[in-house]
Formats: sequence, structure tokens, C-alpha cells
Amino acid sequence: KVKCQKSGFTIIEALVFLFIFTVSVLSFYQAFNVGMNYAIESKKKLQAITLANEQIEKMRNLGYENLSDGTTENVQIIRSGITYKVTTRITNFDDDGDGEYPADEISWDYYKIGGEVNWGANNKKINMSAIVVPPIREEDANKGYIRLHVINQNGDGLPSASVSVREIANNK
Repeated sequence: KVKCQKSGFTIIEALVFLFIFTVSVLSFYQAFNVGMNYAIESKKKLQAITLANEQIEKMRNLGYENLSDGTTENVQIIRSGITYKVTTRITNFDDDGDGEYPADEISWDYYKIGGEVNWGANNKKINMSAIVVPPIREEDANKGYIRLHVINQNGDGLPSASVSVREIANNK
């Protein structure tokens, strides 16, 4: 009598292995795909931030005296095959910290330049802004003020916060 030894896998074992292998490969592929989509969207968002910053800096470089309230600029820019719609707006503000018009001879104290960039089929957008202050025109240039917004760890304002500012002598 000769004993026959079987070696190898049964068809069931091979099918189970193939199923597990396929599920594993598809899971890794899906994770890679999601990661690539996040990377691509991050690149688009970074480009939008750069475009908004460029437009704001362009306006800031005009100089305070050349800015005017209500100015709006709309441009479309194509970068890396993506079309971005960039809107820049200028508004002026009268800061009540130094009095309000007419007691404050200057009816506005600074300009706010806002930049908004839209892109993509889902109309994704980012907003940025910058403050442009005039050359000192107040009567007493040796005085100024600081406006602080105190917030807690959740970002909520603390209206009753106490803040003190002291002058430190310059020891040279």
C-alpha cells in the first residue's frame, strides 16, 4: 500500500484568500485616493490664499491716499488649470476709540481691504482682509490707543476682561 499525501490548497481556501486580498487592496486604494483628494484640495486652497494675499498687497501698495471707499475689483485668474474668481473690496471705518465724527475731525480712521476667492464646482471660497492705516494725522502724534479683544480658549469674547498697559523704560 502506498499512502498518498495531498499538498496545496483547496478551492475554498484559495477563494477565501482571494477575497481577503481583494478587500485589503481595495481598502488601501481607497485610503490612497482620499489622501490624494485632500492633497489636491489643500493645494487649491493654498493657491486661493496666495491669490487673495496678492490682490490685497496690490491694493496696499497703492498707498492710503490712493484708496477709496467702495472700490471693488473682480478678476478671474487661471493657475494650474483651475479658474479662481478674485474679488477685492475696500471699505472705510471710523474707529470710535478716538471719538466719533464730528468730534473726531477724521470721519474714518482706516481702510479695510477684503479679498474673497471662489473656485471649483462646489463654489469653495476663502476670505482674507487687511487693515490700512493713514499716516499719522491726529493732533497729538505722541499719543495713541490700543484696542484689544480678549477671548477664552473657545474663541468667545470676554467683555469684562481687565487689561493694563504699562510703559517700560528703555535702558540703553
